[in-house]
Amino acid sequence: MKQFALSLSVAEVAEVCRQFLKDKGFSMFCEIDHQHNASQVGMTMPAARTLIFGKPEAGTKLMQQDIRVSFDLPLRLAIAEVEAGSVLLQPSAKDFSGRYDVAENHPVIEAVMGLFDALQSELSQQADAR
Repeated sequence: MKQFALSLSVAEVAEVCRQFLKDKGFSMFCEIDHQHNASQVGMTMPAARTLIFGKPEAGTKLMQQDIRVSFDLPLRLAIAEVEAGSVLLQPSAKDFSGRYDVAENHPVIEAVMGLFDALQSELSQQADAR
């Protein structure tokens, strides 16, 4: 798993991620607001969200190689509040190759890692602009 510290709030990171993924043609399947869910049961926690998204034409190629990868699909990003802003958590290529019969250099894995690199660049630019 990779993590990136950002000076943006959890809500700001989630907004940038949603728009970025939409612009790249990904479907946003679900957004989980963990802080809100905790408040619903009388508990408190720092802001935290999980975004669940994907492209069936890409994920299917991985599942055709090893159906167990379906456990980690659709893709997820986690965003959590930290003292200096937020942290973005994302899977790494080794997460996939270490658990499944999928090579780190599989074209879909490489495309996903490129997507995450571009997303990090976009988030850094957004943080610098504020």
